[in-house]
Amino acid sequence: MGAPCSRTWRELLLLPGTFIPRCSVCYVSQRRPRAGASERQRVPAWGMPARMCTKILAREQSQRSFAETLSGRGRCQLSPAEICAKTDAGRGSHTWICTKMLSRGSSQTIFTGRGRCQLSPAEICAKTDSGAGKGRGICTSTLPEGGGRQGIRAPRDKPPWRILFFGTDDFALESLRMLNECRRKSNELIEALEVVTLPSALPKGLPVRNYAIQSQLPLYEWPAVAPSTWFDVGVVVSFGRLLSEELILKFPYGVLNVHPSYLPRWRGPAPIIHTVLHGDTVTGVTIIQIRPKRFDVGPIIMQEEFPVPSRCTAKELEGILCKKGAEMVISVLKNLPRCLENKREQSKDGVTFAPKLSPVISCVRWEEQTPTQIMQLERAIGASLPLQTLWMGTVVKLLDFVDVPDIPNLAVHQVTPGAVRYHRQTKTLLVCCKDGWVGVRTVVLKKKLSAADFYNGYLHPWFQQTAQAPLETCRFHTLRLAPKVKKSSKKQEGVHL
Repeated sequence: MGAPCSRTWRELLLLPGTFIPRCSVCYVSQRRPRAGASERQRVPAWGMPARMCTKILAREQSQRSFAETLSGRGRCQLSPAEICAKTDAGRGSHTWICTKMLSRGSSQTIFTGRGRCQLSPAEICAKTDSGAGKGRGICTSTLPEGGGRQGIRAPRDKPPWRILFFGTDDFALESLRMLNECRRKSNELIEALEVVTLPSALPKGLPVRNYAIQSQLPLYEWPAVAPSTWFDVGVVVSFGRLLSEELILKFPYGVLNVHPSYLPRWRGPAPIIHTVLHGDTVTGVTIIQIRPKRFDVGPIIMQEEFPVPSRCTAKELEGILCKKGAEMVISVLKNLPRCLENKREQSKDGVTFAPKLSPVISCVRWEEQTPTQIMQLERAIGASLPLQTLWMGTVVKLLDFVDVPDIPNLAVHQVTPGAVRYHRQTKTLLVCCKDGWVGVRTVVLKKKLSAADFYNGYLHPWFQQTAQAPLETCRFHTLRLAPKVKKSSKKQEGVHL
């Protein structure tokens, strides 16, 4: 629209060749402009209580029905307060715009849309005397062009849901797979499922991305996000990006997050690793509602506690918890409104954090770490980050850690931490550490070597005599890695399509 004209809305629409938009919501004044009114007095609802007509018009509707809607006969006129009651309590499942009424000389600004701000119906009510019609404002609902599914709709109070899924890795894949299976079996729980994932430089790609392509699910690459006005609820599993408040508020039921710990213990991106690393005997899965600006602080919707299996690795525990988390998401979706009503805030006691681990933690500190700590470290990170140490100035990787059985004449007294012995009966390298010994069966030094190969090549008395290596150097030394300096980078927020 350009400058205001002297014609009424009805007259404009009934002109030959008038463009009728695919979806529109009109201004409806409390009374018609009086005869002979000036242009700015003909601006809809000028100085009148905020009223609007909520009927959405499809492409095939005639000019006549469109005009009837504009005149108020197509559907009853509603105030912002009534809009709140009939939609989603003002949370904003679609974009609402309140055009602030300015002085009489600013009618062109109002008409062209400059100076507008996006507000939910609840905010409109607050700014216009609780929607009673005394405020100076015009309320409309704007719809993106070109998308049939982007229209205004009232949020559902029961399934089937339309879900936007955010995820990346194998842990998230299990939830996505179970959601998609529910969608394919029947439409009783899930009507539609679309996916947002992160860009990846990996040749094989991210698991969630590969599955979405294979299953022909609509896929978006962050920061591009699907039109969230169409979805009922979002589900985030192992995504690693903060969602903006604007994006979260687009979902009538908010955004759910599957977190693999018994919150508030182990908030952060690596809860499973820290569970194993610290020797926790119990863990859990928590479904929370996401809040903006901070990770893992939202109210708890569902929570279950599980024992940690003995000698369980982080990879094995992830396989257990990802299935539990997927089952819990399905359970929440079956009773979503009731679950949200019964949500509770997290306790402020017992809060611990699980930050990402750097390669520095993979360096075994023989003088400081006990056998139990080393074994827990290997079970926590060994699958993705093998433990490292120094052998005669060369970095080596240690694989296949085992507990050391009770061996006679094997003491730690007067033995330097890092000293290596070969046990022929078990074909294991025994490495001295603080308060004990740990067993290693595979060493990577230029190539992968068994314990027997390492002994024959580097520990046999013949090698030590030939190499003339001092006895002090023939042991494992702690590798000192400089921590990486974290670059400050602003993460991109989602962009709505």
